[in-house]
Amino acid sequence: MHLRVIVNEMEAQKATEKTDMGSVLHDVAERIKHKGLVILISDLFDKPESILSGLQHFKHNRHDVIVIHVLDEAEVRFPFDRMTRFDGLEGYPYLVVDRARFAKPTWRRFRSSRRRSGAAAWRQQIDYVQVTTDQPVEVALTGYLAKRLSRTRAK
Repeated sequence: MHLRVIVNEMEAQKATEKTDMGSVLHDVAERIKHKGLVILISDLFDKPESILSGLQHFKHNRHDVIVIHVLDEAEVRFPFDRMTRFDGLEGYPYLVVDRARFAKPTWRRFRSSRRRSGAAAWRQQIDYVQVTTDQPVEVALTGYLAKRLSRTRAK
């Protein structure tokens, strides 16, 4: 019940300006006084070192941390085969991309960045899960939590 309310509220939000996720995470970590489970659901489009620093703050305060990295299916497959316009979010302008000149190296960097995000989280003992927008986030989250619970019980 609560998860559905949270997901509905997240879906209703519109990004309007650039986010400084690292400072937001540090601020929230300072406000939470009791050890608990922290779940970050994000596209992680911010400075990776800033995000990781904020997440480390939660770990330092002994919270259990899960990162749900939300990706659009097109970010995973990059199916574009001609000039494509990408609308910017959070105050960024739009970008027109010619796949032949731009896409391959950019997509490789993006894939590499995703791998580094997962590896950095693993090193900090932060659970990292990638989901795509074609799957409802509550389905991905409850499925992951069920797997995690079964692993914990098996130990």
